[in-house]
Amino acid sequence: MDVKSAFLNGLLDEEVYIEQPEGYVVQGHEGKVLRLKKALYGLKQVPRTWNSRIDEYFQDRDFNKCPHEHALYVKKNKKGDILIVCLYVDDLIFIGNCMKMFDDFKKEMAKEFEMIDIDLMSYYLGIKIKQIDDGIFISQEAYAKKVLKRFNMKICNPISVSIEIYVDNKSAKAFSKNPIFHDKGKYILIRYHFIHESIAKKEVQIKFVESEEKIADIFTKPLNREVFKKLRS
Repeated sequence: MDVKSAFLNGLLDEEVYIEQPEGYVVQGHEGKVLRLKKALYGLKQVPRTWNSRIDEYFQDRDFNKCPHEHALYVKKNKKGDILIVCLYVDDLIFIGNCMKMFDDFKKEMAKEFEMIDIDLMSYYLGIKIKQIDDGIFISQEAYAKKVLKRFNMKICNPISVSIEIYVDNKSAKAFSKNPIFHDKGKYILIRYHFIHESIAKKEVQIKFVESEEKIADIFTKPLNREVFKKLRS
């Protein structure tokens, strides 16, 4: 869903005045200015006012804001159905397990804001998304074709090859030997504390997984062809 002219929905907390726009100057009052009642594109307050408006709208309708990612809002009904809304400036991405819950909220939002329904998401941040009954599939086919075209390789024949590559561990080893905290290592500390706190709160459970069964490796590591095919299946 896309909110048309989203920033114009923001409400100003302070008095803001502008010069009369060219072509709309009132005869006999050329020296006067106009006071804005609502936000206008170009004002530095606009992103904040729109965010405050949409945040209030969601929370008034029993959505809970994610404490770790403030652009995510979650709503759960009595049946246990869940609706998640991801706010990306003026675009809204809906995720959930109940179409009725989604359709009802979409109709409700259309009464408050002028909306454009862009149907099922097909591309997001350069990633192609295909949604069918069997599940949701992602790929970067378009990006791969673009690379092939750039290097004049569109007419080349495909071939199956191992994707094992050489990984340089020197930096990792150097970091492990040097316990001094520095900016490049901040993300490690943040990730450690987040996981530690989640375990302490019993929000997650730790389960041992054999190396050959770690499905996530297909996204994070260079694998040989046999392991890749096994994890993919």
